[in-house]
Amino acid sequence: MNTVQQSLHFSSVSGKKVKTDSDCGQVTSDTGALLLRETEQQVNIISTITYAIHDSA
Repeated sequence: MNTVQQSLHFSSVSGKKVKTDSDCGQVTSDTGALLLRETEQQVNIISTITYAIHDSA
């Protein structure tokens, strides 16, 4: 049987714990921003992307 993760824990924001739950019906776009922040903290993805994109201006 497959187990599906029901919640994600993010780094704190202004000293408050942040956790998402997938068992409720409401969705917010803020979750994407939190996920991007966590990814940036873990793998430095924004710096990698900006290094790969060359602006000719």
